[in-house]
Amino acid sequence: MVTWRLIEESDDRLVYEYYPEGKEDRNPGIITIDRLAEKISLTQLAEDDFETHMEESDTVYGFYYSKVMRKIADDYNNGIIKQTGVSAWY
Repeated sequence: MVTWRLIEESDDRLVYEYYPEGKEDRNPGIITIDRLAEKISLTQLAEDDFETHMEESDTVYGFYYSKVMRKIADDYNNGIIKQTGVSAWY
């Protein structure tokens, strides 16, 4: 499970904090949407997140942030800017 919340909204960007396992007492990760360049990026890896290198595609996958980025980007592309969110999987 991962939770996130919008902490900054301007004409230029949206900034979200995300919390692996909803642990808000730990250092959050930061995800930014550059509204002018129309790009989403990881600004800071959360304390409890980790990355895995996928050799077959030579990409890096974040266990928690990849799920948050996909959901935030899907919402944004559909004209939705959510203040908070949660994603759970099993």
